[in-house]
Order: sequence, then C-alpha cells, then structure tokens
Amino acid sequence: MKLPDAALVAIITFSAIYYVVTTTLLCIRRKRQNRGAPAGNLPPVTLLRPVKRGVPNLEARLHELVASVRAGDQILVGIDDPDSLAIAEKIPGLEIVHCRPGPMLNRKVSKLAQMTPSARNPHWIISDSESIFSREFLDGFRADWQRGDAVTAGYVFHGARNVPELLDHIAAILTLWPGLMLAPRRFTLGACTGLLQRDLEAIGGWEAIGSHLAEDNQLGTLLTGAGKRIIFSRWVLPLDGDRMGLGSYLRHQLRIAVTYRVSTPAGYFGMVLTHGVTASLLLLLCTLGAPWAMILFLAIWLLRTATAEINARALGFPVAGLAFLALAHSLVESGCWLASWFSGSVQWNGSDLRVNHQGVIEADAPPVLSDVR
Repeated sequence: MKLPDAALVAIITFSAIYYVVTTTLLCIRRKRQNRGAPAGNLPPVTLLRPVKRGVPNLEARLHELVASVRAGDQILVGIDDPDSLAIAEKIPGLEIVHCRPGPMLNRKVSKLAQMTPSARNPHWIISDSESIFSREFLDGFRADWQRGDAVTAGYVFHGARNVPELLDHIAAILTLWPGLMLAPRRFTLGACTGLLQRDLEAIGGWEAIGSHLAEDNQLGTLLTGAGKRIIFSRWVLPLDGDRMGLGSYLRHQLRIAVTYRVSTPAGYFGMVLTHGVTASLLLLLCTLGAPWAMILFLAIWLLRTATAEINARALGFPVAGLAFLALAHSLVESGCWLASWFSGSVQWNGSDLRVNHQGVIEADAPPVLSDVR
C-alpha cells in the first residue's frame, strides 16, 4: 500500500473510533440526565439578550423569553436597528437598551457592554437572539448553575426551510456535539451562558473579550484561568435557525472553521483525523475505484450516518434523509477546514472582518449584503 493510501486509511480508522466513542459518550450523558424539580433556591437573574438585525420570528422568541422568567428576574434586550426595536416595544416585560456602535469590534460584546450597566441582579444569563426559551429549560439551567461558578448549554437548531439551512443545522449533531463530548470544560458557548457579574469584572470585564471573534471561547478560557468552574448544563437549548441560501451557508461554515482554527489551532489541525468520509472518498479516487476502497467508503459512510442518527435521537432532533445530508456536510466541512488555513477574514452580521492568528478582530469593513450569522 502506498504511503498516501496508508495515511487515508489511518484517518478513516481514527474517524470510525471517534464517531463511535463520541456517540457512546453522548448517549451515556443523556441517559444520566435528571430532569426532576430544581433543588435549592434559585436567585433572581438578569437575562441579557443582544438582538441582531433580521432575527427570524423575533416577536415569538421575545414572548417566550418573557414567559420563562420568575418573580425578581429582569430581561434586558440590546437593540441597534429600528425594525427589531418596533417589535420589542410591543412586548411588555422587556427593558430595552438602545445600542450604538462602540470601540469593541465584536458587535455582540459591544451590545452586552452597553446593556450590563442597567442590570439589577448579580446573576447574568446571556442568550443569543435565536434562543427558544421555556420555563422548564430556564429553571433546569439555573439549577445546574448551583453546581459551579458558571454554566453553559449546548444547542440544536430547528425550523430548517431548505437544504442549505438543513445542512447548516445538522452540523450541531455531526460536529459540535461530538466535539463537546471530548473537550475539556474550559469553554462557554455563545448560545446561552450564565455567569456572575463579579467574575466577569475579575477577568477584566467585557473589554477582555470585546475584540475576539470567538468571544465565548475566550470568556471560558479566562474564567477557568481565574479558577472558576464551568458547568455544562444537562439541558439542550433549541435555536431558531437563520434564513440561508447556498452562498450564506457556505460563508457561515467558513466563518465557523476560521473561528475554530483561531481559537484552538492545534486541536483544530487534529480535527482532520475525524474527516473519515472525505478521506474514504479520496481513497476511492486514488485507487481508481478499487473494490476494497469502495467497501471502506460505504462502511465509514454508513457508520457516520448511523452515529449521526443516534446523536439526533438523543438530542431530540430527528432528521430525514440524513445519509445524504451527512455526506454533503462532511465534504463541505473538509473543504472549509482546508480553506480556513488560508483565510484571515470572515463575513459576520453583514460585515467583512479580518482576524489575526490570535483570533482578534483587526478591522470592521463597511457593511455588505449578506444573511450570514
């Protein structure tokens, strides 16, 4: 066997082990989940929701947010566009903060920095615009918080309306959750994180992460570096996915790849060992369709599909046609992994951003027409 062929076989073998191990860990985790009544007293929280432009179903998301809180809780929403403002002003129970452009190049963090001076409670829960909250989720999330200094939740997407959106959504079960099963607890996830005001101030406040592309990863790194314990919540947060076409899907996947690469370069380089489906297809081409290579390709594709199906059921995210979607996403993921090593810019919230090797945003160009997250 030639050396390139042997290398591809090694990637396929490692990927097979990775798929099985991470799916097994996810199933064990979900079986151990206890959704009983929250224990202890849950203190009032301030919920911080920076709202980006063009959020689908924004009115429904905000109504759900209001319905999920308890007495003493406070809801702050940060808004910088008139359309979102008009929607939010109709909903009682919200405190609206009018945000303006600031020195922080990460726009989400810039909004948060303008919102938090209005916070009345020292316990803060930060959630993305697309988060679908319920009383059950919020109570369980807060109960988990009692086991550590900060808490963060994994997520899945709902509401796909076309193939690009569905491909974007299944990345959660194909890539995100397997990675979470093996990642050390030194991270927070941007979809939903709870932390104490004093802990944020102790690590330098929003200014410490305000110019980072992956502000959630940087936040977790600084918190654990300060000796804080981050709890990974037992609860899965549903998100209402953005509207996407093929172009915006590809741009979003490239931004994710660049974000991963600048956050943990060594770890992301090693992720190539999990691209078994792409490696098996390359092997099939290199061997000119040799029968043994065809068998290997079909075997790893079937395993990838089967483990993805199990992940989807464990997370309550059933997907039709997952076999072909998994194949398509695997090829896109591999292409974006390769492209991320040659790209120092991304499109995010309608702007071109240049990012250095440390993950710091260097420039915010004029807005471009884009529906990418």
